[in-house]
Amino acid sequence: MELNDVLSFDEAIEIMDEPEYLELAPGEYDFTVRDVAFSTYEGSSKIPSCPMVEARLSVVTDEGETEIIDRFYYCRKMRYKLSSFARTLGLARVGDKITIEWKKLIAKQGRARISLREYNGKKYNQIDRYIVPTDEPAPF
Repeated sequence: MELNDVLSFDEAIEIMDEPEYLELAPGEYDFTVRDVAFSTYEGSSKIPSCPMVEARLSVVTDEGETEIIDRFYYCRKMRYKLSSFARTLGLARVGDKITIEWKKLIAKQGRARISLREYNGKKYNQIDRYIVPTDEPAPF
């Protein structure tokens, strides 16, 4: 049974413990894109209302596996993040113009610097930045 399998309302469920959250030590990690979801961000004082993509990224370590959700806002201010994500996945290099085909990113791998952020007394893994491979071809 996969974690994303759908259950029906009349289906018996096995009662289980809540899985333990894996808090990563700050550092660089490989990740795999597991899923993407599309929505509209309603806006804030820092980011305007705009289309948004939530990417579910899986990180596997010797201690186990954890998932990090990162958000990509489609506004000019956030182009750098879209660019570095595309570059870490090997989709493009500096100077290219691309349309990211998000659904085709499932199972693609990249690398990111991950840190911990604290919110309401809990610690969460978060992406600080995406790491561009050192063997990225130079632009033409």
